[in-house]
Amino acid sequence: MTSKIARLSVAVVMFALAMVAQGCSSNADQRNMSQIAALDGEYFLMEVLPDGKLLVAGEESDTSDAERSGLYVLDNQQLDPLALPKDAACVTGTHYSRPGLLPDGRLGLVKFCVDSLSEPLADRGDHTLVAFDLSQHTVMPVMDGFLYPGLQQSFTWNQDMSRGVMAVGTLDSTLYWLSPDGPEPMQVVVGEGEAKWSLAEALKQTTCTRRCEPSPPPVGIARTPSWSPNGTTIAFTASTTAMALQGLSRVNAIYSVYLMDEIEQKPRAVLNGLSQPRLLRWSPNGQQLLLDACIGLLRRCGLWTFNPQDGSLKQIGSRERYQGAGWLSESKIALAYCEEGVDNSCNQTLLYEYDLDE
Repeated sequence: MTSKIARLSVAVVMFALAMVAQGCSSNADQRNMSQIAALDGEYFLMEVLPDGKLLVAGEESDTSDAERSGLYVLDNQQLDPLALPKDAACVTGTHYSRPGLLPDGRLGLVKFCVDSLSEPLADRGDHTLVAFDLSQHTVMPVMDGFLYPGLQQSFTWNQDMSRGVMAVGTLDSTLYWLSPDGPEPMQVVVGEGEAKWSLAEALKQTTCTRRCEPSPPPVGIARTPSWSPNGTTIAFTASTTAMALQGLSRVNAIYSVYLMDEIEQKPRAVLNGLSQPRLLRWSPNGQQLLLDACIGLLRRCGLWTFNPQDGSLKQIGSRERYQGAGWLSESKIALAYCEEGVDNSCNQTLLYEYDLDE
């Protein structure tokens, strides 16, 4: 028993030293937060729009001449449904998902055109990437062709939108390139030594639906891509430990934050010891990353800011009842939290502004 306690004490001390060495501030200061809105019901903060308004997702509104997207624009406590146009070419319906702000100010969306309800899910239609003009209320394709099959996740583009990165998959998530001409595999190797894998090989496995290789080589997980505002560095989270895990056990994978130069395409780990990363976004000035993850041996979960230049890490919010976040400016972040009722349902969604300078 004594030896077990000693080993535990050593582990705790090592964790604490590691966090101090990284410049980690562990507690979110509520004094830095000011409430900006309160919404009845449950909503998720998806994006901060160019005009400072917030894009939130909630229950779908019923609109007669547009698709029910479940997306709303929040402006001074007023919620306006985001009406996305129907596509007459879609036989049984058009579905929009995965909203993300594009560098030109338009709203990027994954569009799923449902062709049939009788076919297997993978054959019911195709996913494309489109841009919605918030002022003209029009939808235009961002690229030619279709996205690779699979559950599409987040995407990111460089400033002139000549190249982008898309994440696809869940516990087998990987990344691939986007361009105006269409998608293509990412010939990039993540990791070192024996603990490395090809994102192109992972894409082949993730998107395979028929006659898949019976014994494919082990691959890791890559997700949450974010292109820096200066257009030269791509940040993403990835796990080499997932190479030794199968199925649902991949939930326990340990991740790192990687930075990769667009030209060199050699990812390097800048922050280790993460689990369950769900968000990674560059600040408008490209100096910090907004990160939603559990960090360290104790897996302290929450929302963090991370500076890759000096390694400083600061927790700015809890993951408990967390409903999304986004950059308002270089020093201010929008946060959404759920106010639970007596039945543990989300009675209210509270939105806050967090000031990093205070």
